Parts: sequence; structure tokens; C-alpha cells
Amino acid sequence: MNRFRDSRFGSPSRILLAGPMGAGKSTVGKRLAEITGWPYLDNDEMLLASTGQTARQLAAESGIARLHREERCVLFQTLKHPCPLVASIAASAVDREPERTLLAATTSVVYLRCRLSTLLKRMEDDRAQNVGYRPLFSADLPSTISKLQARRAKLYQEIAWKTVDADDLPPEEIAKRILAFMNTV
Repeated sequence: MNRFRDSRFGSPSRILLAGPMGAGKSTVGKRLAEITGWPYLDNDEMLLASTGQTARQLAAESGIARLHREERCVLFQTLKHPCPLVASIAASAVDREPERTLLAATTSVVYLRCRLSTLLKRMEDDRAQNVGYRPLFSADLPSTISKLQARRAKLYQEIAWKTVDADDLPPEEIAKRILAFMNTV
């Protein structure tokens, strides 16, 4: 058993959805909150509320390092929120060991795992629709996302209480699978 999972007993009262940009964290989180009746906290909305800028704006104007610092602040705000709750967290939440340790020790993280091809299609669809909140990478999107996936996938898996392959499932089905797993713990 993974060192982060040893202390998990009972059904969780806080579900954090983790995974790469484009995995469906916000969509699934909203649906899961509707089903459970729990409050939903969205990383992107909290980031905008706390900084006055979207992730894309922060990355473009102040750099990725600043964006990730602000995302850490949002993560800490989320973890301080009273339970129960459902929340989506920034893709970068797993980049640093202190946050991984904290996430694994204080909550139940559901990793929404997707193939690279799925993520790239979703991001390209967002770009075509001019969705303005993703910090899309203007250079070489496939290469950038591939490198992030290669580095982060094992980190998401390391802290995951549950992993759901989210490529071909509608948000409703993903939410139902998470709830079914919660009911078996």
C-alpha cells in the first residue's frame, strides 16, 4: 500500500478532483456536488476571485511560477474550507512534495486520468471556442502537455485515493463511479 493511503479509513467528506488540464475536473466536480448536495469549489473560479485574473492571464502577464504560487494559495483555501465538499484542484497541485503530502494526508483525491490524445482534443476544442481560462501554451501544445503528463501522472497516482479513467465516460458516469467507490469504503 502507498504511504499516502495507509491512514485512510471510512467514507470521505472531502473529495478533491485532480488531474491534468482538460481532464474534466470542473465538469465532474459540479455534477458530483449536485448529486451529493455538497458545496463545490472550483480552482479556476477561486483563482479569478482571489487575483482578479484567469489562469491564462496570470501565466501570460506574470509567468507560470506566479500562477503556480497563486494556485497553491487557492489549494490552501480549499483545504481550510469546512467539510463536506467537492473541489477541483489545479493540475500543478502535485508539483511540490509538501502539497502532495498535505493532499494525501487530509483528503481523498480522485485522479481523473486521460490519454494525451483526449487532453489535446479537449484543449484544441477550447481554443477553437475561445475558452479564456486555460493557460494554453502558445508554443508546442502537444510537446508541452506530453512532458507535463509524463512528469505528473505518477504524482497524481501516488496521492490518489481513487483513479477514474475519464476519456470516454460522460461526467455523470464518472460522478456515479466516484460515489459507488465512496459507498464501498
